[in-house]
Order: sequence, then structure tokens, then C-alpha cells
Amino acid sequence: MLNKTECQHRYSDQERRDLARVIDRSDLAIVLQPIVDLRTGLPMAYEALVRPPEWTSFENTEQMSKIAESEHRLWDLERLARGLALQSLPDLPPNVLLFINCSPEVLCDERILPSLRDDLQHGSPAKNNRVVIELTELSDPKSLVDLVRQFNLLRQSGFRFAIDDVGAGTSGLNRITALRPDCLKLDRELIAGIDRDPFRQNLLKFFVDFASLSNIKLITEGVEREEELRTLMDQNVDFAQGYLLGRPAGLGVKVDPVWAERVPYLRERAEQRRNVNPRFVRLKEYAVPLVNLDVNADAARFRSLVEHVSESPGIAILDGRQLIAYLPIQIARQIAQDHRDDDISVDLLLEKSARGWLVSSPETTLAEAILLATSRPDSDLAAPILVVSDDVVGLVRMQTLYRTAANLQPDASIHTSQLTGLPGRVQIDQQIERRIETMDLGSIAVIDLRSLSEYNRGYGFPMGDALIRHLGAMIVAHFLPPASEFVGHLSDDRFIVISRNTDFHSELLALANEFDLRRDDFFDAIDTDRNGFIPNGFEEDHRLPLTSLRIILLPRIFARASTSRAVYRLIQSMHSLDHARGPTNASSVVVKSSEDDLVLTDRRQCA
Repeated sequence: MLNKTECQHRYSDQERRDLARVIDRSDLAIVLQPIVDLRTGLPMAYEALVRPPEWTSFENTEQMSKIAESEHRLWDLERLARGLALQSLPDLPPNVLLFINCSPEVLCDERILPSLRDDLQHGSPAKNNRVVIELTELSDPKSLVDLVRQFNLLRQSGFRFAIDDVGAGTSGLNRITALRPDCLKLDRELIAGIDRDPFRQNLLKFFVDFASLSNIKLITEGVEREEELRTLMDQNVDFAQGYLLGRPAGLGVKVDPVWAERVPYLRERAEQRRNVNPRFVRLKEYAVPLVNLDVNADAARFRSLVEHVSESPGIAILDGRQLIAYLPIQIARQIAQDHRDDDISVDLLLEKSARGWLVSSPETTLAEAILLATSRPDSDLAAPILVVSDDVVGLVRMQTLYRTAANLQPDASIHTSQLTGLPGRVQIDQQIERRIETMDLGSIAVIDLRSLSEYNRGYGFPMGDALIRHLGAMIVAHFLPPASEFVGHLSDDRFIVISRNTDFHSELLALANEFDLRRDDFFDAIDTDRNGFIPNGFEEDHRLPLTSLRIILLPRIFARASTSRAVYRLIQSMHSLDHARGPTNASSVVVKSSEDDLVLTDRRQCA
């Protein structure tokens, strides 16, 4: 390992002169990169990053910093960068934090607190609390005793702390334990390719659980692919940073607008996957796409596929649209490496293709898939499931299947309806509270079945359960999977739709119409002819209208309610008002348009 004297000889005179000019002229560029809250798609913080001027000989910021360290000018360089970065703090949105990088050597310098106070113009603890000092790997590791002393001193003045590059270098568990930071930033090396690496996923799960139990914000760095982002959400990561979500830029940089809109949708889908029952989750949710190769393709086409495929687990060999073989990508690469074009034939590919794989429908549930997979011979138990409809949808590895089922099952009875598999009261409350907190401009619709208890008395509970499942499937078909909708099963006869649309009255009317048209399947012909039914124990003159939908729509409710309890109270009061209007055969939509206004819209009037 080179000592500092040797390091000094490693750098050129030009580099030393460039460093001196940068510091003397205060010539540094500061760019900001958003750290995104994966629950909302909004920035929770920005990290201030340093860029050397273009006129210098420095290849990157790291090289400039290492030269500064060797020249004993690291304090000067970081002091300049820190001062420029903190100038952007007043222009950031309220409650958004600013991360600034600091090496252990500089942090342990007794000048650090007076310097920060000068940069912040003697800011108050409340103002200091928006600054997160991010401890980097740069410079020789300092004594933990010195670092702990400085952490405590700065924390008393209101500053927060983060440890950078966790999982690499000296940012180990001993440093985390000693320093007790507010934030941990996981190194890119742990995140790259995490969607394809169960071992890294296990390690991430450890950090997620640790951070949650320790009240620490966990931030994943270097997110560059959607597949990585999805995996992070599946593991319940709340904060992420990377080129996918937003590149470093000047003041005013925002989260990529595409991802600002898409992130909340992906999060909701992840929560639904994580908290639903394996009896209702479909196999298609976990299928990884394959690349297709026609059985008549030549060797050049085969090589082209192998060379350009990086994310797919393998190749589906098709005869027209018929799947005839599956070739894992590792075997395909070995064939391309070991054989000349003249030797690569269909017979060779079929000979080398995988054995024991199972074909299943996209609509197969996880529970059904496990039963099918485990019915195979022992030698085939590890072989994947190929998801096929009219075309090949993709592949599900058995380890994914088992891991997903194991993660889902423990919370199923708490978080989901056993009857419909939809998110239950716990998730619904979380959704409402989250949207109230962010002042979401969207709406809530509560959909319930009129006279369900009487229907159960007349037709029996199995038919009542079938009617509930039927309605649940209809609601899902109408409102999922668009990014703006969340569907939950609130209670036996009641469902909820949460939408970012300020008004989706017409969509609800369409649901009401369809339900009324299809409900005859659940009644005897004599009851449908008479537009009513008689529950057991009632006389003919107590015939009730056919079961219909009561839909309560609350536009812009999240901007008006303070808690989920307030939302439920309003729903109940509107339910009571509508109930007082008397029974009806037709489904209806009740709209709360103002504090005092109640408007009843009957679907027959809007057909």
C-alpha cells in the first residue's frame, strides 16, 4: 500500500497546479441528485455532488479529492464544496433535506462546527436539521472514538448523519454500531443486478429489517434499471437514488417525470404482491420474459440472440407459436462458445435444452403452481415453470415461487381478504393515511351490496360468497391495473376504490350498469321476473328488491379529511342518508360534492 509520500510522487505537477487553482479561484461546480421517496415518487432529499471544472486535468471528482488528500489540502477542497452546496439549501422545497459529503479526516477536524455555522449564517437547530452530513470512504479511516465525539457534537447542534457506501470498504457494522447514524446508504455494488441474485436480496432484507427496527432511513444508491427498482420495492425499501430516477443536475432538478408518476403505481403493486394470499396471486405476476427463437432459424440468428441478451434467463424455441424447448441462457452461451456455425443445429439445441420444466397458464395461482410443481419426479423439482398462453409469457424459477409464497403467507390473514384475495382493512387504512399526508387530490369510492344479509337468508351463504367474489372480480376488472387505482375489500359486503382522479363518476356508473345486467345469474328466474326475492322466514308481502350496489363517491376527500377515521365517519353518514331513501332495484352512485350537499344519481337516469 502506498504511503502519503509515495502518493505525492504519483501525481503530476499539472494536477497539483490545477488543484491549487480550483481552490484559490473557488471554481467548483455543484450538482444535485434527488433521493426519491418510493412511497410517493417525490424527493425526500437532494445530494450535493462536486464536479471539477472542465479546464482541469482531473478525470473525475474522486481523482481530484485524492490529490487534495496527498497535498494536505483536503480540508480546503471540502470546505469550498461544502460552502457552495449549502448555498442551495434555501431554494429547496420545505422539509426536503440536503446531503453533503464529508470525509472522516475533515469531520474529525475541530474546525468543522464553526465552519458549518458560518456557511449556514449561524442557522438554528431547526435549519441545521435539514442538513445531512454524509460520511464518505475517502481518506484514511479515523479512530471511531474521534468520529463518535464529532458525531455527538454536531448532532447537539441539530445536524443529521448518513454513512455512505454501506457494504463496501470501511463502512462496516462496527462503524454503524458506534456512530448510530440517521441514514444508511447502500452501495451500488449491492444493488446492481439484485433482481437476479437471491443472495443479495437476502442481504438487503437484513438491512431493511435492521433499519426499520433502529428507526434509520435506508437509501439504496445506483438504481439504474426498473427490474432493480421493482425488487427494492418488493423488499419494502422506502428510499432510492440513481440515474433511473433522476440524474445529477443544477438547482431546480426534479425527479424524472415519467418515474415520478410511475413510482407510486409500482409501490402499490409491490404492496399488493407482498400482502396477498398465495391462493389469489397469479403466476403471470412473477414471470420473467424469455427471448424466442424459431426452430427454423439459422446459426447466425442464434448467435445474435445470445450476444445481445443480458436480462433474459433463457431462450424459448418455438415451432410457429408452439413451445417445443427451453434453453437456459448459460447453456446457450456455452454452445455459442464451443461450436462453429456449421455445428449449431436444431438437433443440438434440442439435445442441450432443459428437462423437466412445467408449462402453466398465466392465470394459475401460486398455490396451484406449487402443487403442480411438487407433483413432478424428485429429479425435476428444481426445473422452472414456463408460463404460456397463446404466446410464451415467461419463466418462473422455483426458488422465486417458494420464496414468494413464504413471504406472502404469514401476513395473509391480517392484510388480505380470504374471500377475494384483495387488500384488507390494514392496507386500506395505510393507503388513506398516506394520501392524506401527501394532500392527494384524488377520490374514494365505497361500493357495497344492498341487502346481502337478506340474500344470504334466501339463497344461502355459499351463494352469498360467490356473489361477493363476483363483485370483487368486476371491480378489479374495471379499476386495475391503472397506476391511479387501489382496490381493497373493506368488509364482507363492502369494497373500496382509491383513485388519483378527482372524479371518476362515469366509470362507477359503468360498473353499476354491468352489475345490474349480470346479477340475474345469482337469482332464480321467478325472482328476476318479479324484480324481488323473499328471504327465508318472510311472507310474500315482504318481497325485497334484487340485490344492487350502493356506491358512495367522495371527490378530493384527502384534502378535506385529517385522518382515516374521519373518512370512515363521512362514509357512514352518507350510507345512513342513502339508506333512509328506501330500497331500490337499481344500483346507484351517491356523490358528496360539498360539505352539505348530497346528490343521488340513479343509473337508470344516466343510461
